[in-house]
Order: sequence, then structure tokens, then C-alpha cells
Amino acid sequence: MFDTYDKLLEFNNQQNEKYKYNVDELNELFYNPTFLHFPGYIKPWERKCTDIKRVFWWYYAKKSIYYQEILNNYGYNNDEIDSLLKNIKEEGNSLKIKDNSNNAMII
Repeated sequence: MFDTYDKLLEFNNQQNEKYKYNVDELNELFYNPTFLHFPGYIKPWERKCTDIKRVFWWYYAKKSIYYQEILNNYGYNNDEIDSLLKNIKEEGNSLKIKDNSNNAMII
């Protein structure tokens, strides 16, 4: 957690260009933080999870600078995650996921 805006800026400046936030995004992150908690016994990063939360979690994990470390920690490889995420389309602030019946789900 960043307790000062300067620490957030410092973190952002260390990011790979692909993952840097713009000023509006930094302001949103700092002034309106969001925390996600996945209650329950089965977590979305576990292989036994079949819930849609799994796709959501991996979508954002892949954007993290820690992605490779996450893959290694949970025993996945990039091809597995790419396969999991192949039906996702980002539209504004929403993710659309097409399931096997070609229905779109927005999360």
C-alpha cells in the first residue's frame, strides 16, 4: 500500500512502460483504492477453481510486474493462462468473456 502519493509515483516510474499508469489512473488508485478479497476455501489462483473469478483474477495478475513470479509460485505456465484468457475482451472498464455457448458475460 502506498501511504503517500510520492511513493505511488516512484513505484509507477519503476514499472515497465507497458504497465505504467497515466495521471488519471494514478489519482484513481491513490484516492479511491479498491481491495478484492476472495472468501471461501477455493481461491481463484488454484487449479481446482472453476469459478469465473479465476478468469478475472488471472486477467489482472497477468498485468502485474510480478506475473512471472506468480506463475512460478502457483506452478502455471504462460500458455495455460493465455488459453484461460483467450475469450476475454476489454471494453472500457468492463471485461467481456465469451463462454462455450457464445454468450457474453460482463464483469
